Amino acid sequence: MVEQTIHRAARQGDLATLQLAFDDGVHKDCFDLRNDDQLTALIYAARDGQLAAVELLVEHRATVNKVSGGNGRSALHYACMSGHSNIVKRSE
Repeated sequence: MVEQTIHRAARQGDLATLQLAFDDGVHKDCFDLRNDDQLTALIYAARDGQLAAVELLVEHRATVNKVSGGNGRSALHYACMSGHSNIVKRSE
């Protein structure tokens, strides 16, 4: 259940919920779990253009190069495919 909340918060750019999870000591692995769609919270944030959520997740050590389970694409791939150049530039 925690990972569902984290994935939803990442997709929506809900920084308060993400920060609360970090502050509450949710284990780092929860942020790297793939959901039923085989995507991580960082991939959702990057795909949906949520730069601040991407930055917060990376700051708290989300695994940047973890790929989706279905197609092997990383958060950076999803940001590129979705046209979110601000996120791509952030990764430089």
